[in-house]
Amino acid sequence: MEKLHIKFLLANHDGVVINDSFEKTAKVLNLKEALIRGYPKEYEPVELSQIRLICMGIPLLDDEKLLSDQKFPTFDDHPTPINVAIRPKKLKVSTNDHGKLHYRVSSHANPNATGNCCSMS
Repeated sequence: MEKLHIKFLLANHDGVVINDSFEKTAKVLNLKEALIRGYPKEYEPVELSQIRLICMGIPLLDDEKLLSDQKFPTFDDHPTPINVAIRPKKLKVSTNDHGKLHYRVSSHANPNATGNCCSMS
């Protein structure tokens, strides 16, 4: 069976890439698990819930979805690039009255304090 060659581009660590290959019958979850196994040791370890994958503008949100069912391009001459964003562990997500998402990162010194807030609609 033909494998899908992936080049993970770590957005949180400029210039860091991880290359891997997967069967097209693998799930998005398998990509995240492989990423955790191959994550550079010099950085803080990540958990599955922190990983966000985006390929050519298409978010890979469903961990149980097969790679063969994804609507992203594959290439014969180079790996498919997938952007990897790692959400902070202390990220709190809420919505306001207008349905906008608010992300807040708790302070290490004071777990009740918040900072680095942004809104998304």
